[in-house]
Amino acid sequence: MSFQNLQPNANEQREYIRFQIKSFELFRDETFRNMWVNFDRGVVGVYAMPKEGGESYELIELKFYKAKGWDTQKVSEFLTDNPQYTTEAEPTLIPSISKTTPSVSEANEMLKRIKQRMVRRD
Repeated sequence: MSFQNLQPNANEQREYIRFQIKSFELFRDETFRNMWVNFDRGVVGVYAMPKEGGESYELIELKFYKAKGWDTQKVSEFLTDNPQYTTEAEPTLIPSISKTTPSVSEANEMLKRIKQRMVRRD
């Protein structure tokens, strides 16, 4: 399967391969956040709140870090095996352990805890 939004070589200096899910123009600039989708595998999600219709963060891009072994073939396989990242039927909200959708304040608190964990790993 080929993914048009896969951007591996736009800039060879990049340390990651990008997969854009939704257009950045649809989201409020001040709400963009990077969060680990999977730290061990080197996958980061870019989340933001839409300009229209919502206070929930949505996944709009995935970054696959080359230092963790990602190349375009592996990214394509990952996306094929994980179709929830390639369909826009429903917004993908910030992942949480609970089954409920987090509120904005809960999402911000989750971001704070994740950032603290990232600092501890450095």
